[in-house]
Amino acid sequence: MNHEDSNWLRADLDAKMEDWQKIARQPIPPGGWLRASRQALRMPLRIVADRLGISVQALQHLEQREQLGSITLNRLIEVASAMELRLCYGLVAERSSLEERVQERAELKLLEWERKLEEKRESILGLNREDYPSDEAYFEVNSVPLDMHNTQRFTYYDILMDEYQRGLNEREKFVKNLMEKTPPDFWDDKPAQGNPGHRAAGQAEE
Repeated sequence: MNHEDSNWLRADLDAKMEDWQKIARQPIPPGGWLRASRQALRMPLRIVADRLGISVQALQHLEQREQLGSITLNRLIEVASAMELRLCYGLVAERSSLEERVQERAELKLLEWERKLEEKRESILGLNREDYPSDEAYFEVNSVPLDMHNTQRFTYYDILMDEYQRGLNEREKFVKNLMEKTPPDFWDDKPAQGNPGHRAAGQAEE
């Protein structure tokens, strides 16, 4: 899926998930949805079991499996249909929205980059933040690209960071570009060895 389609899909799912949020906050009925619905209809186990072509004991086992979270979606659909009910299946974000989650991740990536760059400069220049004579001196040194002779860029991160360091890319724009492009290692939990975004652009995962 390309970046444009992914961004459109994220917005579309956010709109759908908003309608589901209220439902998702409702607790599961004691005993599970199957048993609660059957009891609310006052429908005997025997009737539902007959419609499914299974024994009463097998139906009780399915209701228990729902409580344990081990029942399959197909089985849920079948039992619900036997009671003339329909299973509605969906996902909602645990917090905020998909768009806000992507933005949080992009901002985290920027912070990781800034920390790595500062550590690299400190190791090369031998200077810590407190060693600079003024904040202006610190900003002047740290706003210049670290390696003026290294013009080869390997990743989308490298290009964005180069622009960011040269003052061509504001912080908000950096985050926005990351959100739109989401490089291959965007969701990696472990810091990449070497440059973040080390996989080539052609190796993006679905």
